[in-house]
Amino acid sequence: DINHFVLVLSFHHIVFDWWSSAIFIRQLLWVYNQLCEKNTIPEDIPGSHFTKYLSWYAASTSDTKLKKHKLYWQKKMVNSKFGHTILDKPKMSNSTLGKKKFCQFLKRETSTLRELGDKNRTTLFVVLLASIRCYLYQLSSKNVNIGTQFTGRLKEEFETTLGLFLNSLPLAT
Repeated sequence: DINHFVLVLSFHHIVFDWWSSAIFIRQLLWVYNQLCEKNTIPEDIPGSHFTKYLSWYAASTSDTKLKKHKLYWQKKMVNSKFGHTILDKPKMSNSTLGKKKFCQFLKRETSTLRELGDKNRTTLFVVLLASIRCYLYQLSSKNVNIGTQFTGRLKEEFETTLGLFLNSLPLAT
């Protein structure tokens, strides 16, 4: 069919984060509709531009502020041993160290875990994080820090900005 088209898009994760993919699709559809309805290419696409974010970030991260944040995290992580493995035990022949393990929960199990979170007024994420922490402690007999990502969209005006806004946060357990 001559009127049937397929658009395939592929982006490297460094171009933008998952949040940005929804923004991109909305903007792409908006531009497409403008072309179809008005037969014109819009000069400006709705949403904040990444250069605006970069300007804001540069203005809000003075050397003094960065030093303050660095000192804060150094104090928080004083007992952490970054760069060292928590699993110092010799590798056994049947060990899974260094291998990936995938696990998929059934709906019933997921529901039970959510209920546990609800009873303790917390999220499924926190329940799973606590489970991982307990497992790692059982393996190593040491408290560990577990890293997680969060969005770096620190201001509402950047919620419609395309870009990679991930930050890592160490969670002390």
